[in-house]
Amino acid sequence: MGKYKGLFWPAILGVKHMPKVKESEFYNVAGGFRRATINDKIAFFLQHPVWEGRPELFMKTGSPKEIYAMSGMSVHGLCNLIGQPAQAQSIVDGFNYVVEQKGLKKVHFISGLYAEDEVRRDPDKGKVQGILFQGEPGKPVAVLIAGGGFDGVASYLESIPAAMELHRRGYSAFVLVYRVNVELHETEPQAKGGEASKDVLPAVRYLIGHQAEYGYTMDGFGMFGFSAGGLMTTAYAFSDYKDCCHKHNLPRPAAIFPIYGLHWELKVHEEDKELAIFSRVGRDDPTGFAAVEKIIPDIRKALGQENVDIVMYDKLGHGFGLGIDTAAEGWLRDAVAFWEEHRKC
Repeated sequence: MGKYKGLFWPAILGVKHMPKVKESEFYNVAGGFRRATINDKIAFFLQHPVWEGRPELFMKTGSPKEIYAMSGMSVHGLCNLIGQPAQAQSIVDGFNYVVEQKGLKKVHFISGLYAEDEVRRDPDKGKVQGILFQGEPGKPVAVLIAGGGFDGVASYLESIPAAMELHRRGYSAFVLVYRVNVELHETEPQAKGGEASKDVLPAVRYLIGHQAEYGYTMDGFGMFGFSAGGLMTTAYAFSDYKDCCHKHNLPRPAAIFPIYGLHWELKVHEEDKELAIFSRVGRDDPTGFAAVEKIIPDIRKALGQENVDIVMYDKLGHGFGLGIDTAAEGWLRDAVAFWEEHRKC
């Protein structure tokens, strides 16, 4: 998800702190965690004990000012502000699902993805982490990467709700929370994207090394990315990019799913043959991703008709998440069918 027009206007008004949530507000009369609603404030979600002091797993921004600005809004109010009112319930459902599955020991918070020597050289690499939803034994894992314009990570809107739906279908899912903003030590947008894309590599290595522990398989794994996360997904899978899987001797996904995130300057090479790609994009997307439409014929010719499922929607913009109440509603169901077909190949 990019920075929508007007999203951070409260910061201009000088909001300097986050409202403190009373501990009792997190619990029900039975002493367990109560279910969140769309009327709960963002501060409630960020301060919730389920995160064990790591609220960036839910929502990561480029500066405390932005968090302060949003923290006093309800989920319903925030979604109205960003022009995605129908996504409020999926955000809350995803959060409640994390709480529930954490209690069942099916959700794990993962840190230490980069090697210790790399973190010593660059401590910001120690901030790369993730949420692992542990699914049925033997099923492949999905890697999910939310967007945020490389200034934040909108897991709450994009990757957590999608991970919930995949986990309900029995899949393991890994939500990647990567470096953004000053953590990237870059200022030029393309350079920021290239540096952030490097964070996919240790995540894949971690998942390879922990298959036996958590029961999933990397055979036929999938990779889902939204907006900036879609660019990172593309950069991992296609050989044209500096830190792709080919150059690091890492496995290529059975299919990738850049949702409003497929690079419109994508070039397909011989090494990319038979890679499967599924994408959904709105023609009214103001961030540039709609430009991918002009290269769809070339992608289909290079990869094969059966390996490409890209749909453009009229009157649809950016950041639609699961697509509830939009033309894209149901895309995840179709994506799972596409994934299951191509991991058999």
